[in-house]
Amino acid sequence: MSIINSLSQPPAFASFAELAGSIVCLPLKTFAAADLKPTKCIVATAASRRQGTKRKAARALRAALPAPCYLGANRAAAAVPASYWTAYASYAQAIETLAHEAAHMSGILPDDVAECTGMQWIQTVAVALGDTPDDGEAIAKYFWDEIYASKKLAAPAYWSADCRPGGPLDVRPPGKTAWP
Repeated sequence: MSIINSLSQPPAFASFAELAGSIVCLPLKTFAAADLKPTKCIVATAASRRQGTKRKAARALRAALPAPCYLGANRAAAAVPASYWTAYASYAQAIETLAHEAAHMSGILPDDVAECTGMQWIQTVAVALGDTPDDGEAIAKYFWDEIYASKKLAAPAYWSADCRPGGPLDVRPPGKTAWP
């Protein structure tokens, strides 16, 4: 797998294959065009929770900044409806698909290797689409926690036991500890 170990930069965006339809292109377009990324939550700060009146608390909530909604390990920063997570999964899958296809265009042919590589580039792609690094990392964690594991049975050609921290398909640069 020398091609995997030689990847020190994200795949180039210059010559992506066209990805048609509402499953990939529409979520990517929606995500990229959004000023406030749809994967963010407005989270009440500790100060807003300590306010004495409802009016002060409401003012503090309006002033709260958006933050990554997915915290990892199946935890969320705020209570959101199930429909939010359905949309979140669409954004995560679309971003990973873009990275997956870029991995193919970089010379990585097997789908399981491209899937693992693409997952590790989710943060980079999300940032290229206008997201913040912390939210891009949260989307990658969500993909790993919620989507990737299901591929073992649902889409085995896109899953590999070698795709794990420190495994043969780990393309993280030296010093990066976050997985994926």
